[in-house]
Amino acid sequence: MKTLIIKSLVIFFFLSSMFSCHKKSYLEQALELAGDNRAELEKVLELYSTNPADSLKLKAARFLIENMPWHFSYGGKYMESYMHRVDSCLPSLPVNLRNVIYALPGENPSLFHRLEIKPDIQTMTADYLIYNIEKSFEIWKESSWLNELHFENFCEYLLPYRLGREPLTYWKDSLPDKFREQIIHGSKNLLRASADPYALYDFLNKQLMKGVDYYTSEYPIPEVEIGNYTFDCMNSSTAYTFLWRMCGIPTATDIFPRHGRGNNAGHSTITIIDERMLGGVSIEPYHAVAKVYRNTFSVNHSQILRQSKNFVPPVARNPFFRDVTASYVRTSDITIPLKVDKNRAEHMYLGIFSLGWEAIAHAPVKRGKSTFKNMGVGVAYIPFYYIGNQQIFVSDPFYLDAKKQIHYFHADKKNTRTVKLERKFPTADWKTMWSEPFVNSRIEASNDKEFTRRDTIFTTSEYTYWRMVSASVDDSIKARYYRLIRNNDLTAYLAEFHFYDTKGEKVKGKWIGDSLTMKASDLSKIHDGNILTFDTLRNWIGVNFGKEVPLSKIEYLPRNDANGIYPGMKYELLYFDKDKWASISVKTATDYSITFDDVPENALLWLRNLTEGKEERIFVYRDGKQWWL
Repeated sequence: MKTLIIKSLVIFFFLSSMFSCHKKSYLEQALELAGDNRAELEKVLELYSTNPADSLKLKAARFLIENMPWHFSYGGKYMESYMHRVDSCLPSLPVNLRNVIYALPGENPSLFHRLEIKPDIQTMTADYLIYNIEKSFEIWKESSWLNELHFENFCEYLLPYRLGREPLTYWKDSLPDKFREQIIHGSKNLLRASADPYALYDFLNKQLMKGVDYYTSEYPIPEVEIGNYTFDCMNSSTAYTFLWRMCGIPTATDIFPRHGRGNNAGHSTITIIDERMLGGVSIEPYHAVAKVYRNTFSVNHSQILRQSKNFVPPVARNPFFRDVTASYVRTSDITIPLKVDKNRAEHMYLGIFSLGWEAIAHAPVKRGKSTFKNMGVGVAYIPFYYIGNQQIFVSDPFYLDAKKQIHYFHADKKNTRTVKLERKFPTADWKTMWSEPFVNSRIEASNDKEFTRRDTIFTTSEYTYWRMVSASVDDSIKARYYRLIRNNDLTAYLAEFHFYDTKGEKVKGKWIGDSLTMKASDLSKIHDGNILTFDTLRNWIGVNFGKEVPLSKIEYLPRNDANGIYPGMKYELLYFDKDKWASISVKTATDYSITFDDVPENALLWLRNLTEGKEERIFVYRDGKQWWL
């Protein structure tokens, strides 16, 4: 039996071809694809064709059936067994979470051979479709906060019977009583909640979801290939969308295929559809966004690439993506001329960096150029197309600035410079807070275990994030006890703490500290040489050498992300040269910064840690600093 991926692609290309070549309506093409199941779908259409009062329900039925060929779930004996085990293992799990967990085998390649695809168009029953339409209209008509909801948004964000590849269930009847009670209370007693979907969402979220966060929630899945499963942002967004739609709140799932300035696998969130607020309200703020796509039930035929002999990246395969980037950030259209043989490329892609160039948008080649609509500003891009599986770059990388101006990075190898680098990945505000407890921290020496009489060896007034702090010790000081003490009430996290004798060799003693630090500590982590492990410092931590000891140096490192430069680690600096990354040099760091010579001017740079670590980001070097892109 062919794998699920192959079968899915076969269905995808078959549907792409059929829906582009036929002159029949999408509805008629869908009914033809239904085969023996056509009669079930026609029952629904006939039911709503009799009474003129059901005209909107007829339109809703047509909407669902027209788009149904692209939707499917997983079935077969394995899925029946899996769902039974989930129900037995997690009997009290809410239906919105259960639907997400039901679909997990379809996300696991090791399980594909056990799954069977069940196309909705060939398996949908009239009874289920009628149930879904009636229930959806009941929610719409009985909800005062939906009075201004447009029919098109009703069809996309309340009417659909599924969100992903989960098996079909009667989930719209599964709203918990506590939600039902609060909806009644909010819609009757709160003026805005009675007429505003977002206000009702906000009220319910505050009343019922305090301390509830599906993201990172872990569930014991009764399948060895899945195990204890932790919800990611996509799983949690889907679960939230199920929940809020059950409440009668139009909700969309928005997908960021890649972050504009990060190497993560993208992000997903929800948007509350509210006609009073220009169509939607995102629940999270964003910046440096390249593209945002809204997952819809309807097929975006303009988004789909037809059959191609060349590689088609994931962003161009999803038939449900609708571009909503402009509702999140400032955007600009970008037109790229194709200077090579125009017949070699039918589509062009814009890529962003993620340890390689990954397609984030696509556009057809027309008259020797491609125009990419609504690209996020403040992001670096590169245009390319595919020949087979090979990327063919069309131009140098470029940066789209906030004024919608394009700046190309053409490496000038005739003019070079020396650069001094301190990091391979940009800092994050929430991580720099790890250093805040160490501002104005002190290193003290004493021969009194209570530190009643003490000498202050060192005080820092700087944020020390990612850098090892080194304090020289006067050779006239000989003490039995040395300690690091913070100067505020913030809990501190310490990654490394080392002592060096007068010969420069590391020395150890017995750890001492305040009672809270000693009670909850694993002090081995601050002397293990691993800069990513850390321990909690409540007030102070120190060492008892058992006798008076002169030291030459004391070092400490706050919790950090290991993305700085560290002695002993090997680094390689690269620049983008025409169509590839070229190496400038490979060096082993001897300090907490590293210098490279002969770096081309105006070059897009990439610093790699060849010893360890995966987080790396492109940048340019200007005014003696790294400017991250």
